[in-house]
Amino acid sequence: MQTKVRVSTDELRYNSLNLAEIQFKKPNGEYSQNRLEYLDLNMKKIHDNELNFRYLFNDIIDMFDKNTDEYCYYLRGEVFWWNGFYSLYKIINDVFKKRGIHHKLKFLDNNPNLKFKGDTNYIGYPYMLGIPFYEPDEVRFDNRVIDKHFLCLNRRVKPFREDVVDIIHEYNLFDKFHYSFGVDGESSNHPFYKELDGTVPEFYNPITGFEKSTFCLLITENSVDNIHRTHNPLFDEVIHLRNGMVNHLTEKTTRALCLGMPFILVGQPHSLETLKEHGFKTFGDFWNEDYDEDIDWEVRLEKIKKLILEISHWRLEGCNKLYQQMIPILEHNRKRYLEIQKEWKSNIEMESTIDYEFPNEDEYYQFFEHMKFESKSPIVNIKKESLI
Repeated sequence: MQTKVRVSTDELRYNSLNLAEIQFKKPNGEYSQNRLEYLDLNMKKIHDNELNFRYLFNDIIDMFDKNTDEYCYYLRGEVFWWNGFYSLYKIINDVFKKRGIHHKLKFLDNNPNLKFKGDTNYIGYPYMLGIPFYEPDEVRFDNRVIDKHFLCLNRRVKPFREDVVDIIHEYNLFDKFHYSFGVDGESSNHPFYKELDGTVPEFYNPITGFEKSTFCLLITENSVDNIHRTHNPLFDEVIHLRNGMVNHLTEKTTRALCLGMPFILVGQPHSLETLKEHGFKTFGDFWNEDYDEDIDWEVRLEKIKKLILEISHWRLEGCNKLYQQMIPILEHNRKRYLEIQKEWKSNIEMESTIDYEFPNEDEYYQFFEHMKFESKSPIVNIKKESLI
């Protein structure tokens, strides 16, 4: 079995052990990237396999509790709004309560907007707003020369991104934009398909090179829709959602915060409000940001279109001058971005991987294989004499 931990200073104890990154060896001794967080954890599958999950977490407690200060179910990438989360949340909490160590368990997720009612061991942390972005050690603001109005990156095709790119086509704004659309390797036949102009860095480096010469980042976030009740009515019992939605911000927004770009945020309603709650500043002193308040996507889109058209008519000389006026906000946002990054590295990051021989390793491997997305493998029941 393999997972991530935070190691204590004496290296003999774990400050924290991550339950979400557990994976098991194949029969040949290799790992298959079947981590718990990547399994098909829909509500029905969790209910059908509840006994095996209880066995798993009890076995983990048996093996690690003597030298572990804290157990953390930690997803740094996405949010807990998949439809089976609360079912698994209940199982893990119940196991730890019955073992008398519930005080050592917490859930940590990249979504501070998911608010639990009453006492909870859930912690929302804006990890992606401080995610390391492969940027240079120093980002300068005072030496930029703006030669384009907008940068808009759309790797995956989504209907709301089609709406945004359609504005470029309808109003012939091609000379105002550096943009891409559908470059995920699966959408080359889409009528809007477009690779980014010029040469961009290879390997896994999301910086395009255009950030320092483009005036405004038009951010197309993960979603513009309300995620009602996170697809699970059980959430109504314990979750408070702002206006019935989960507001989720990702590295798409972080690009602007860490690289010094003004931005228009095409995301779920109240996304700008969420940024402000985490200490960032936006650009309401320079243009109208009331699009953030509208719940209806069509209404919000019209306001965003109006703003895009307004800025596209500005002279580049004026954009350069306005950018200079925005530098205090841009410097503030980068400073806050670095603070969040430092807080995560100091208090949350699981920096070490551990590899242990685990009881019933092969059976758990087969169980995880069964739980993979679209898996047709038969259910594997872990053999136990009793369940705590």
